[in-house]
Amino acid sequence: MPANPWKPAPWTDVDTGPLEGRLHPWVMPLRSPWPGRHGPIEKTHGWRLGLQARDGRTGWGEAVYPPGGGERALPLYSSLAALVEAGRGHPAAWWTRHLEALPAPARLALETALLDLAAQAAGRPLAQYLAPGAVAQVDVNAPAGGLDEGLEARLRAARAAGYRVAKVKLGRRPVAEELGRLRRLRVPEGLALRFDANRAWSPSEAERMLHALAEAHWPVEACEEPLADPEPGRLARLQSVLPFDLALDESLHDRYLALSPASLPVRRVVLKPARLGGLRRALAWAEAARAAGRTVVFTSWLEGPTGLRALVHLAAAWGRGVHGLGTAAWFAQPDPELLPRQGRLSVPQGPGLGGGGVQGRSYGK
Repeated sequence: MPANPWKPAPWTDVDTGPLEGRLHPWVMPLRSPWPGRHGPIEKTHGWRLGLQARDGRTGWGEAVYPPGGGERALPLYSSLAALVEAGRGHPAAWWTRHLEALPAPARLALETALLDLAAQAAGRPLAQYLAPGAVAQVDVNAPAGGLDEGLEARLRAARAAGYRVAKVKLGRRPVAEELGRLRRLRVPEGLALRFDANRAWSPSEAERMLHALAEAHWPVEACEEPLADPEPGRLARLQSVLPFDLALDESLHDRYLALSPASLPVRRVVLKPARLGGLRRALAWAEAARAAGRTVVFTSWLEGPTGLRALVHLAAAWGRGVHGLGTAAWFAQPDPELLPRQGRLSVPQGPGLGGGGVQGRSYGK
């Protein structure tokens, strides 16, 4: 296996003629606080990048900075603003040469805008431009919140709405309390649970909780980030005795990304293209992970409408799995095209990214 099996194929430029870049800041309030690792998040921020070609077509991309990570906003904005200023009047080839020098979220924004233009020129939806066999709908999990008294009602509502998988947050209460709630939990038939511990547990706590999940009388699909210290030996030992997948999300991007997927100590990876630095990188990483026998899930970093639409195209190009992309409902004013129906998101079928929200009508001020 090559040292970097997730490296995407060389970029193929599209003849757009001179491009003019535009940068639009945005802020979108959430309808209720998002349960972030370092505390509740009430709004998300970012920039839309538009690249306008000589024929009037515009490719759109989006850079979102980390939820709760406002201190990293200035370097991200500065990199995009400098690029837009320097790139005026240059063709697509100039812009592609600058991809590698950008921070990962900015790189995703630029690559998405270039791909949007290329897919528009080809007259195809972005998903089909990335992969001719792309599917028309993407399965997503229902965000069910934490292990509290209202969880059973939310699980029933998720199943009634057509979801097959619901995601439950763990690690918010003492282990003994959550163990008691788990043993009393009733799950609707036909619904599997995907848990996320957000690095909450010590090794002994993780063993207790994970073995309790393994003995549950309802289906457990996976558990993300069980260990506060995601040491590979401990993760591998836990994974070896569990009937469901353990998954790396934050730890993958923070600690394990340089490894071959075959060397990972768990059976599942959760990929955030904003942290990987592009849709093509995410697809290449996913293909390498699949070849190594790992399950792949794509998930949102609380992107706005343009960024989330790009992720839906990405998951459609991948064509398998249940993904963490049903996040539009968290926004106070969601784009209706990005709200799941029957547990699925439909892929916009116009050329490029498609959809009315790309132009920004769904963005907050």
